[in-house]
Amino acid sequence: MEIYSIYDERLLEPGWRPTVQSCYYNEWKKYDMRQHIHKRIEIMYVVRGECIIRSQKENIKLLSGDFIFIDYSFPHALTIDNSRGCIVLNVEFVFEKVDKVTPDFKSIYENCEELRAFFAQKKEYLRIKDSGELYRVLFSVVELAKDLKPSLSLDMWLAQLIITVAKLAFTRSTGTRADYVEAAKEYILRNYYHEIRISDIADYIHIHPAYLQRIFKKECGISIVDFLTEVRMKKAYELLVRTNMSIIDIANSVGINSQQYFNRLFKKVMKVTPKMLRDAALVDNRSINKLDETIWTRRSGLSETTIEIEDDFYSDKKQE
Repeated sequence: MEIYSIYDERLLEPGWRPTVQSCYYNEWKKYDMRQHIHKRIEIMYVVRGECIIRSQKENIKLLSGDFIFIDYSFPHALTIDNSRGCIVLNVEFVFEKVDKVTPDFKSIYENCEELRAFFAQKKEYLRIKDSGELYRVLFSVVELAKDLKPSLSLDMWLAQLIITVAKLAFTRSTGTRADYVEAAKEYILRNYYHEIRISDIADYIHIHPAYLQRIFKKECGISIVDFLTEVRMKKAYELLVRTNMSIIDIANSVGINSQQYFNRLFKKVMKVTPKMLRDAALVDNRSINKLDETIWTRRSGLSETTIEIEDDFYSDKKQE
């Protein structure tokens, strides 16, 4: 006998434990799954890239470090269609009544406040950003469950998986003002090269746009729009100095489709035009180092923000 939903009241009886039915670690460039329902609980984690989970009501976008918890009977489909592809870590499980030494659902429920709160929500799905802990747990489950053979280690990691998901869901539902601001920053850092509206960010972290703007300005001292602009200009600065990309291509790569507007924003933030910076980089790196010191001492909005650019991106552009 199996239980397919994590919200089934029978799980509060002794003896019910999770059992893996399917798992994988895959990379796709393009993938389009038909909408389906399965008698399993599913956790899908985006290791790198992005994908869309399509439901009957909405499209749910998952970015790197996001995961989605899907309970039994929720119709959904996976769509991947982007140049960089998507790496997905996935596990599907049910509950079976078996006699083992590892904790059953009832004992975890009784000793975990977050699981009790999670159980009471009864959400068909939850999209949550990982704090770093879930990836380690989920990866361990998938590694141990590849051949679908039971083991004590796998049972322990499955129990930990349930606890970790519940704790992350609880943190998400009781987020502090600082949590919301950090989530907004992370969304911008991962999506600055797209068109971004404040409503997109607010929807992603599940708060009202006006409230988000107010707490962001109070916590950071600058508006969301100004923060986004500084992120884009810092990225553009690095591309101007470290690649041979044209100025219009750089503008497009940071989410601005007008070179005239890009030039105006860059001059406003950096106090030099893109062409002046590019010319200085070609003439003398020492000029750039001095300019670096002047700009980043003056700018405060990104003083503790790191924008990562992959080394192979630079090498590809230098060869063009």
